[in-house]
Amino acid sequence: MTSGKLYLVGVSIGNYGDMTYRAVETLKSVDVIAAEDTRKARHLLTHFQIKPEKLIAHHAHNEADSAKGLLAFLNEGKSIALITDAGMPTISDPGYQAAKHVRAGGGTVEVIPGVSAVPTALAASGLPAEDFRFIGFLPRKSGDIKKVLQPFETSQTTLVLFESPRRIVKALEAIAQQLGDRQICLCRELTKQHEEFIGGTITDVLANLNSRDAILGEMTLVVEGAAKDAGQKDLEGDDLESEISAMLEQGMKTKEIRDVLADKYGLNKGDVYQKTLEIQKK
Repeated sequence: MTSGKLYLVGVSIGNYGDMTYRAVETLKSVDVIAAEDTRKARHLLTHFQIKPEKLIAHHAHNEADSAKGLLAFLNEGKSIALITDAGMPTISDPGYQAAKHVRAGGGTVEVIPGVSAVPTALAASGLPAEDFRFIGFLPRKSGDIKKVLQPFETSQTTLVLFESPRRIVKALEAIAQQLGDRQICLCRELTKQHEEFIGGTITDVLANLNSRDAILGEMTLVVEGAAKDAGQKDLEGDDLESEISAMLEQGMKTKEIRDVLADKYGLNKGDVYQKTLEIQKK
């Protein structure tokens, strides 16, 4: 059982005015600050006149080993604040390994909430936010991108993702190819001086980006979910009957077929189940 405490501290995503009083006071009070980038952290700390007793690096390339080191500090009774370059730790940023190791070691983890680009972008997008899925950064390979996006072809869930300016055009083209020309909102430089929201269809936004001399800034993308009738099929259609028959021949159970096809085509589960039983009896 460790006697120290690990604080996961949310910091601003671009505007120091968004730092909470509690976050600043926590950073002032701890023994150790573990930062994703110590150089960027020093700018933040200097702005708030914070002089840490110890500032160490904790980033994606050393996270596993660093997490064990943090546990050693906690065993000495020291308090640690973990911060990333922007936003909340663990959200497409380091922090997960540290929290995991500390909890496994019987230590205490306390979260100091702060700004996150995900809800900020959702709120500004004008797109449905009741049901959304954050998928981080898309993979680099086209085949892997397809695997990530495929489950959302007929889903009404709004998607939120991060992307770099260098890869945003390729990402939008891949999304359009897989999900169609949906409504999106590209949020650029959130909370910063040059904050910008580019809305419209993917085609509209691509035209906007391609007309620029340069594409700059950190980007959060919000993608509207599929239309309610997307992927729906007629229960009496030959295509659906063939699909059910094929699944039965593969040995799939009726309830499994019901769940898969109802989710895939937006059909009523009870109707699909009855249809499957009818075909099974033939």
